[in-house]
Amino acid sequence: MFRFIVVVLVAVTALLVIACGGASSPAAAPGSGQESAQEGSGQEKAATTKPETKSSDSGSAQSGVGSPGKFVKVDNMKARRESPSTVILPDGRLMVLGGRTVAGGFWLNGEKSAEIFDAVAGKWVPGGEMNQPRASAAVALLPDGRIIAAAGWGEQDVAINTVEFYDPASGTWTVGPAMNAAHDEMPSVLFPDGRFMVLGGTDDLLKTIATVEIYDPTTNAWTVAAPMSVPRQQHTATLLNDGRVLVTGGGKSDGPFIKTTEIYDPATNTWTAAADMSRGRTAHTATLLKDGRVLVVGGRGKAITAEVYDPAANTWTLTGNTAVPRADHSASLLPDGRVVVAGGIGNRDTVEIWDPATGTWTATGSMSDARFNHAAGALSDGRIVVMGGNGTEGMLASTEVYTP
Repeated sequence: MFRFIVVVLVAVTALLVIACGGASSPAAAPGSGQESAQEGSGQEKAATTKPETKSSDSGSAQSGVGSPGKFVKVDNMKARRESPSTVILPDGRLMVLGGRTVAGGFWLNGEKSAEIFDAVAGKWVPGGEMNQPRASAAVALLPDGRIIAAAGWGEQDVAINTVEFYDPASGTWTVGPAMNAAHDEMPSVLFPDGRFMVLGGTDDLLKTIATVEIYDPTTNAWTVAAPMSVPRQQHTATLLNDGRVLVTGGGKSDGPFIKTTEIYDPATNTWTAAADMSRGRTAHTATLLKDGRVLVVGGRGKAITAEVYDPAANTWTLTGNTAVPRADHSASLLPDGRVVVAGGIGNRDTVEIWDPATGTWTATGSMSDARFNHAAGALSDGRIVVMGGNGTEGMLASTEVYTP
């Protein structure tokens, strides 16, 4: 309902501006501008980090190769995208698809196009068009080389259950089997055997659900798996090294936030309660570390805490706090095992790195554009590509590459 109200208000505002003879400006998605600044300006006391440096790297804007610890702006995407999805293609290139967008000064619920990042040239090239616009889609690279894009937020301002496949060989999208339920604001996991799991989220009635579904590419069909113990949205799902799936937190943006966690065993199709986190979290991140532990960072409610889950001991341990509250940010694992956390609600352009050896955070070069609800992807050479999202100027098409 909130998204619907925002769309109506943006449309009315644009018509009034045009009627008055002014030029309409791009509309921001929910949570941008003053609203996001309010969420991110919490009064919690943050941990001290090393002084950060605003990126002023003069490296090649074509290749995106810059000095270590710096961001370099590269080619803008052809479309502005908020809440897009990313996936690595079989040849190692990065694809971004869908997202909410802006066209003609109006805020739109879905984008059909996909784009592929050429890391050598630092340019985006077309990746075809999906049959249906969607944002926040669940995506994965299947064993046969195709890309699956499932569910998400559709153009009718509701969650959808449709599925599409991208064939890198032909560069085309085809319609796949529909899911049993609509899902949005949900995570997904690709199992080692090629099956693809989508967990919970919100349905087409805006109801938070516990429904779990698994796609099997050998049968080309979706199966309803055992549901989670509680309905969750804006939660995380992480494939552990032993093949089980850890689910953490969830909740609406204005709360309440869930602190419980649970683990799914695909061998038995059962859920088991795991240890609670130190606090409730939603719109947070969870990153699988090199040693098999999981780092959880931030969340709505001005969270600055981070904690690490040890599957062997079923325990959570608090680690260093971030310098500022972070939610709707990105977290990316570097080849050396450190984790880069970028942006977030409050128009953050700052970036911090967590070191598992010391359990501490260090500020690194800031992004050129503040952003949240963006996407990030890791290239094979260890660089991180950050793209889209919402910022001080509304929805973004800008792209930046971070060199560790």
